[in-house]
Amino acid sequence: MIDGIECYSYRIVNNKLPFEAVFPVRFVKSADFGKNMNELQSLVKTDKAEILYMSIFSQLTEKEKNSDLLKDKLIKMSSNLVELHKNHWDGVWVRIITNFMMIARFSEFDLIVGNPPWVKWEHLPAAYAARIKEFCDVRHIFCNDGGQYGGTQLNICALIANVTASNWLSKTGTLAFLMPDSLMSQNSYEEFRNFYIDYENNVRLYLNNIDRWLAPLRPFRYEDQPVTQDFNTYYFSYRKEDYRKGIPVRNISRSRKISDDVINKSASYEEAKQYLLFTDGKVLQVSENSTAFSYSSDEFDYSAIVGETAYTYRTGVEFTPQELYMLNGIGMSKRKNHFCFKKKDFALSKYKIDDMPEKGWDLPTEYIYPMLTAPNIKPFFYDRKNEYCIVPYSEKNVKNPVPEEEMISSNKNLYLYLSKHIELIDSQSSKSKMMHRGKEFYSLSKIGSYTFAPYIVAARDNSNFCATVVKPSVTDWNELKQTICVKHTIIISQKKDGSFISENEAYYICGILNSDIVKSYIENTFKSNGYSLNKSNLNLPEYDEKNPLHVQISSLARNVTVDTVQSVTGKITELYLQICTKV
Repeated sequence: MIDGIECYSYRIVNNKLPFEAVFPVRFVKSADFGKNMNELQSLVKTDKAEILYMSIFSQLTEKEKNSDLLKDKLIKMSSNLVELHKNHWDGVWVRIITNFMMIARFSEFDLIVGNPPWVKWEHLPAAYAARIKEFCDVRHIFCNDGGQYGGTQLNICALIANVTASNWLSKTGTLAFLMPDSLMSQNSYEEFRNFYIDYENNVRLYLNNIDRWLAPLRPFRYEDQPVTQDFNTYYFSYRKEDYRKGIPVRNISRSRKISDDVINKSASYEEAKQYLLFTDGKVLQVSENSTAFSYSSDEFDYSAIVGETAYTYRTGVEFTPQELYMLNGIGMSKRKNHFCFKKKDFALSKYKIDDMPEKGWDLPTEYIYPMLTAPNIKPFFYDRKNEYCIVPYSEKNVKNPVPEEEMISSNKNLYLYLSKHIELIDSQSSKSKMMHRGKEFYSLSKIGSYTFAPYIVAARDNSNFCATVVKPSVTDWNELKQTICVKHTIIISQKKDGSFISENEAYYICGILNSDIVKSYIENTFKSNGYSLNKSNLNLPEYDEKNPLHVQISSLARNVTVDTVQSVTGKITELYLQICTKV
């Protein structure tokens, strides 16, 4: 406890904090308010708001005592505290308020250290979010591409960091905050990464260095389970940095032979340090069109592959609930143009489909297509197995689903299968429903003419970045149909002008996406749970049949075998870098 303020304390040895960073720390003696916290708590219990108010008022400065607005607020606060006590809700309110008021009276801190709450904006109560918007300038904190104040994935810790620095950080001070690693590249933080304190006057903070906490080290626990979210310690100050040249990163991890429990039981940082592994790295901004950072590579210069793309990036079809729309084929039907299906098994299933007949569902196949999920994509190859999906749209008109009247007339069993589960379909969120293409109850999201294109390049948007060329395939009922790429796949089937790509073009794109340098760039720029080509600013020139480099990449990608993937990706990397150099 320092002058009434509860805080986390560090033992400073030889002018060094535990993370070995030296800062000029100014110790400020606080005002007397907060010293009598126990006294205030006792006064609350008298149930007399006027006595509580008088005690608080006596501790104000002369300037504060002359503020009618402040006096009115204190009278109301005193009344509220007494009312909370009467309802047995007082708890730690006095402690919280006095702590806050103490901090509000300070300014110009040389060092601010914190671990703010990591809560996504979309998860905040609506009234609380609206209140924050009222008091805080969020225009230059949230990303600028629409949505609720930008991107709803933005974490409130970013807002707290901005407000904290704006109010309390000295011009020579450092803000050291523990926050998610997603701040480095996720689009929701596009504006936050500029860290404007005063946008109109171009006053901002800069990220000076990072401590990156890496697996298997997981020091945080929740309900006795390790928190697996990746996070960093970010050090911000007014000291200007050239992000194009990069800033230092210290990677911190541990040996797999040492458990987190052993480290957490250490009595001091010096004791814990012996179990930690340290390596140096660098992070930099490689694109002038984005504030996203990429972790550097000793092997590649990512700036060489940043540029413009001639293609449109889409995402695979979103099925909600997927347990209903995704199926496994199990055998021929006695009916014409029908096939027998069973429900597809999922490792983690949100919805249960428990009414499957013993021999599966006997369904018409007109609107059932082969399906490709992201985990089945490998570099240059894919294995769709016997997985299928229901897509109740005509390939010639994807603006709306097949009308219900037409569906029940031509595909009655399929309509009955869907209508039987209409309550399950309707249970999805209003946000999901807003994205539907069409008004029928079985409408889907993220679907268009690009979904049925003759040639598609599909890439994984998580885990292990890689790409493959997707073409029509023969179904188990011996019909040639396009394979539908579903959620968690990035698909390329059109140029910017809307025209479909050719087969040779598809292999050219696939080859570049599988190149060693592109794979390294994507995986060092984005979190493994959300790769983005849209935000990558990847140089991807339009395929040119007259360009021998383009033709060679296309040919290599088309003729690769499982045994030659590694050598082919190396050759494609060399050819791709030549293309980038000549552009």
